[in-house]
Amino acid sequence: MTVSSPTESEMSTPSAGLRGPAPVGRGRGVFLLALAVLVVSTPACATKRDVRELRDVLVDGIQRQDAALADISRELEALQDTVEIQSDMVVDTRGGLAREMRQIQDQLSRLTELTGQIQRTLAALRDQVNEFERPVVGTVRPPGSGGGDADQAWETARSQFNRGQLGTAKFAFEGFVQLYPEHDNAPVALYLLGDILEQEGRLEEALQGFLRVRELFPTSDRVSEALYRVGALYVLLGDEDQARQYLRRVIATYPGTAAAALAQEKLREIGG
Repeated sequence: MTVSSPTESEMSTPSAGLRGPAPVGRGRGVFLLALAVLVVSTPACATKRDVRELRDVLVDGIQRQDAALADISRELEALQDTVEIQSDMVVDTRGGLAREMRQIQDQLSRLTELTGQIQRTLAALRDQVNEFERPVVGTVRPPGSGGGDADQAWETARSQFNRGQLGTAKFAFEGFVQLYPEHDNAPVALYLLGDILEQEGRLEEALQGFLRVRELFPTSDRVSEALYRVGALYVLLGDEDQARQYLRRVIATYPGTAAAALAQEKLREIGG
């Protein structure tokens, strides 16, 4: 039986199984296998040119496969680099958030501690004010020292102060001093006005308010307490020389009083 030789066009045209890139990882092996099969099945009468052309076709396919594999390798490396960069960004972001959370927690702790200190200080000041007021408020006023309206105004002002409504109490005390300057509790109202100003952080105004107690009511029992508060305010304002001057005046002028005892203690604190 005569076996016909493949034509030149048939030899130069790849078969359907050889078109396009071979699957990744199998390209080179597939082409080598195809080359072996074709060489075996090629008739002996095939020319060297035919074999060379077939080899060129196979080599070209292998080169395309190698190029495709190189492209895929580069894409995988780029993808890996991107993943590593994103992972580093995620780690950095988490670390930054953790640091910010720790800073916020530390700030909240400090604010909570400061709030507690302020609350304890205010409670101590209120206790001190109440202690000073007991002998004054409890005294019996002589005839003509007050009246129903004055007493009602005083109770209203004191009630607002005790409830912590400082703005309303301040307005009520100011009105009481203006309307009833001869009332026994007028010096107390003026003294509490200074206390409210100090609680509001208006130290200079509070200092002047306490000095008004001595100016307007020089014979009042509240003068010693007001002068002590003036000395204590000068300590807060950083003027210890003025503080010592007023504290020593309280001790010398009002010996045996609660204000004198407090002044003595404050002097020891500042080295007076």
